[in-house]
Amino acid sequence: MSIPAFKYDNDDKRRAFFENLIDKLQGQPGVRSAAATMTFPLEGMQPMRNDFKIEGQLQSQSMPIGDFRVVSPGYFETLRIPISEGRDFTRGDRPGAPDVAIVNRSAARHFWGTQDPIGKRISTDNGKTWIQIVGVVGDVKQYGLNQDAADELYFPLANSPLLNGDLVVKTAVDPLSIARKVIEQIYEIDPNQPAARVRSLEQVRSDSIAAPRLTTDLLALFALLALAIAAAGIGGVMALAVSQRTHEIGVRMAIGALPHEILRMVLRRGLALTAIGVALGLFGALALTRILRGLLFEVTPTDPLTFMAVAAVLVLAALVACYLPARRAARVDPMVALRCE
Repeated sequence: MSIPAFKYDNDDKRRAFFENLIDKLQGQPGVRSAAATMTFPLEGMQPMRNDFKIEGQLQSQSMPIGDFRVVSPGYFETLRIPISEGRDFTRGDRPGAPDVAIVNRSAARHFWGTQDPIGKRISTDNGKTWIQIVGVVGDVKQYGLNQDAADELYFPLANSPLLNGDLVVKTAVDPLSIARKVIEQIYEIDPNQPAARVRSLEQVRSDSIAAPRLTTDLLALFALLALAIAAAGIGGVMALAVSQRTHEIGVRMAIGALPHEILRMVLRRGLALTAIGVALGLFGALALTRILRGLLFEVTPTDPLTFMAVAAVLVLAALVACYLPARRAARVDPMVALRCE
């Protein structure tokens, strides 16, 4: 939502708009919690990075930099971001009360190390005013599932009322089923206030990975084509190898070799070649998977299960490709094979 500056021309009006809206929504059936925020995870909005001063920091030291975010009380509950230490914002965190902030675990680790950040103070105006850290929350992948969490500092919306913000609502039912009710509550407060792009966070996440998903689908298609070509190639090579050994097979069968022994011999040699090829392919894959690291989510480039599954598929494809010429070799008539020579 973007509320007009000419109508909400001071902090009190902006604060009242969001607080009244959140109060109305939390009383609606199917709504578990609601909050306002300047942005939400995976939205694609550019970060608001600012430097700040840590109390006790030497003047000669460079000032740390973090992502600043403005949220209302209940934001962490709504998005299920765990509060690992301290507390959430409350309605009491507003002008006239001590200034407070919440940091994520990444910021706590980078800026305070092994020290507990709760109770520590920071300043965003070079020491003129100080803000006390009252909570530590979990890290969030704000800019993409393939990107590490940034160092984040959260500030209460009551102290920095927004003109442009997002409303996040956690529901007990399908989120889009109550979208109309949410918009109606906005109209009750301000009939001229539009609400744009109502989406579920599942849709937001799906949109955020659309490009890498398309790339991965194309790679999967090319991989299947390569697998089919490889299987056909193995079959062709094995068929040629069997045809070149027709006389040898005839001799073996003439001196008493059984069909299943011929079948096993051809399969054994074909799979031995396949095993060598798979081993070389695994070494090559280990070297090349670094290129695909950016397309992987919760899977390491050297994931053993993936490599075992791919090797098993290749061996199975080779087994099928070897079986037909092997079966054909086992049915060779010894007299015909000897005449062929």
